[in-house]
Amino acid sequence: MLKQYEEQFQVIMDTKVEDKDLRLAKLMTDMEKKFNIPMLKNEDWITNNLEAYRLYRKVSDSRSIWSD
Repeated sequence: MLKQYEEQFQVIMDTKVEDKDLRLAKLMTDMEKKFNIPMLKNEDWITNNLEAYRLYRKVSDSRSIWSD
């Protein structure tokens, strides 16, 4: 299941599209729903879902902080 999200992330990062941040945001929303990612940092959730958390952070960190 996580592999699908990793593949989606890689496709987004490998393409040169103007809406990359939007696509990354959508991926994050999809992951939030699928993995029940809490809005606030929850150490218990992280411990029990470490791989999902790491990918979620990777996606988040890949987004641009600047908007046009």
